[in-house]
Amino acid sequence: MHKRILLLAVALFTLILGGQAVADEPANVERIKQFDVDITLSKENIAQVKEHIVYDFGANYKHGMYRDIPVDYVDGSDRYYMQFTYGGTTDEQGQTVQVQQSNQSGNVRLRLGDPNQTITGAHTYNITYRLGPILYQKNGQLFLNYDVIGTGFTVPIDNAKITFRTADGTPLSQLECFQGAQGSKGSCAVDQTAPGVATASLTGLQAGEGASLNAYLPASYTSNLLEAGKNAPRSPSIATGLSVLGAFFLILFTPFFAFAYIAFKHIRLRLNDRRLRKNETIVPQYEAPDELSPAEVGYLNDDVTNGVEITAVIIDLARRGHLKITQNEPPKGISKFWDNKPDYTFEKTNSAPIDQLSPAEIHIYSALFSKGSTVQLSGVDRKAMANAVKAFHSTIENIMKQKGFYGRVGQFVQSNFLTRKGAHEWALVQGLKMYITVAEKDRLAFTDAPSKTPERFNMLLPYAIALGVEKEWVKQFEGIDLGLATQWYAGDFAALNFGFMSQGFDIALPSSSSSGSSFSSGGDFSGGGSGGGGGGSW
Repeated sequence: MHKRILLLAVALFTLILGGQAVADEPANVERIKQFDVDITLSKENIAQVKEHIVYDFGANYKHGMYRDIPVDYVDGSDRYYMQFTYGGTTDEQGQTVQVQQSNQSGNVRLRLGDPNQTITGAHTYNITYRLGPILYQKNGQLFLNYDVIGTGFTVPIDNAKITFRTADGTPLSQLECFQGAQGSKGSCAVDQTAPGVATASLTGLQAGEGASLNAYLPASYTSNLLEAGKNAPRSPSIATGLSVLGAFFLILFTPFFAFAYIAFKHIRLRLNDRRLRKNETIVPQYEAPDELSPAEVGYLNDDVTNGVEITAVIIDLARRGHLKITQNEPPKGISKFWDNKPDYTFEKTNSAPIDQLSPAEIHIYSALFSKGSTVQLSGVDRKAMANAVKAFHSTIENIMKQKGFYGRVGQFVQSNFLTRKGAHEWALVQGLKMYITVAEKDRLAFTDAPSKTPERFNMLLPYAIALGVEKEWVKQFEGIDLGLATQWYAGDFAALNFGFMSQGFDIALPSSSSSGSSFSSGGDFSGGGSGGGGGGSW
């Protein structure tokens, strides 16, 4: 069993590299209580959008919420652009809400709130904007693929209401609604309550889940179509107002000085991080400090999130009863000579409620089971997992900042830096790592160390994986029967090695965590249509 667990951990790590709300909800959990979207599509193919969002910050002190709205997409080798016009935002009293608008990686980001004040509890944001064109030609008609609620929201959405209408009452044909994580096939009820008016209501959207509408309109509805390259932003002329010689030197030296400045700031921050860590004292810790999750412990260990942390999340979900992992039977007969890569089956279980998952865990869990309650490793949705990995990184990074372990500096190129509080927490994490890795002969010096039991092995295994020391942790339990504590896993690893195991997991996930968008297909929650995006707090 020791070898099985160790091989599984290594395989999961390779898999990911290829690519909370709880029952008694704590006061610091954020959520969107209500999200109403009203969209009117003009004859000019412009969506006039009104969003009514009731955002509950809980007991957290925040400046407000942010809203990301995509304005360009990539489909194969083509890039599509939409024009965005911000209308304004008001609060529950009808007062204007301060906004900071910026462009970030194909999105318009609206930071709503006062940077000099903080708020708590529930607050209302009534946002209006225009976005278009959104219809494009498909099968001789005009196709609508509108992500009404994008998958980029970092908090759950309790209730949502969608209203979509054409300006002149033109009926919508083949109307469909999809909901769930990126790539999900889950459908949602939608009605055409009047000609050209579609409505849908949703409840219980988790972080990382959204909803989209698909429909066809007659080709005569508009001539202003969404086309590749159309409305591409024009780059301003660098030489405007400058001599040709001045523009030449500006082009030549600006990147150099910018790079030098960024490098200097980065080195200075890293030196400060090292100084803070050096001043801390490390003593053995027998539990995860301050109830940190395995992913948070892994982030504090090396300042990054990668496949190690995601592997730890999957094992932790299995340990807590949310899924079961089974090694499939190896191929037999002559096929085993060319199909010798191992495969595994992930199966949802009903022994633990889904509402016990944190937002970061939901990203991975939803993508893993986006095709159904049982999925083979070789059949994991690559696109859904790639987007989940990206959202997972962002969520963990935000959690670390919210807890005060990291700060952020920089306006154009931002960098995270360790705080004094973060350095102290890092020392506690290193203390846990010390306890996990210490040799048996040295462990005798830990007079108050807890007994080595199968339950303790199971509890700290995800943390050992997140810290990259699962081999040492497994070795500590040689000769101890771990069967009852690790019933979440079934399989025979006796004849396998690390190479085969790694290959088996590697085939299922994308080669990078970046995701391309494709809005031409429809038929599922592609996350690549117009609208969508996401949001959170700042």
